[in-house]
Amino acid sequence: MTLHHSSVNAGERLKILDVLRGFALMGIFAANVYIFDLESLSDIEDSFNALVVGVADVPFLVFTSVFILNKMMALFSMLFGAGILLLAERLQARNEPSQKIHYTRNALLAAMGKNKNKNKAAAAAAA
Repeated sequence: MTLHHSSVNAGERLKILDVLRGFALMGIFAANVYIFDLESLSDIEDSFNALVVGVADVPFLVFTSVFILNKMMALFSMLFGAGILLLAERLQARNEPSQKIHYTRNALLAAMGKNKNKNKAAAAAAA
């Protein structure tokens, strides 16, 4: 059986999912912005211990802890699942097997994640 892969037309895209993905990515960025200037990941705990919280910082910290930390990653994960379901639904509507594409896609994502972790470990060992 030949698989015909094609992109989703602009009219078929669910724009709200794209907006929510962007919102979730910006939230993940906001949750991690404080570690971007650290030289290594081992400095994270030291930076938290040295963190001085002033009166002006309290509203930001409350907002971050209530609305951003771990919530955006959960939202992004749910959107990933929704994307998988939409892909499977569209493939089944075209009478194409969805399992092969699903497992191939997830294997590629897992390989990219593993490669990224390997690069982090190598950089930490070199430091």
